[in-house]
Amino acid sequence: MDGHGKSSYMLLVCLLIITSFNLCEADPTHGFTEMPLTKADFELQRPYNVPLEERYSYENGIYKMWVYADDKPHDPNSDT
Repeated sequence: MDGHGKSSYMLLVCLLIITSFNLCEADPTHGFTEMPLTKADFELQRPYNVPLEERYSYENGIYKMWVYADDKPHDPNSDT
């Protein structure tokens, strides 16, 4: 069996294992307990040079926050 044949065979074996354990349909929330989240439960931080409204929203019970790799720290004196 050549390298391509071995790769195809291994892919097939992996797919059979995954489907036999039904991992594709696993519940990603299994083991977690739903709890209410309020603004008192966390402290929002943002890049010091960006207004909070540009990086955070709360609509219809859904919190959204945006973080980018080139963001400035939350404090101009921070080295993080």
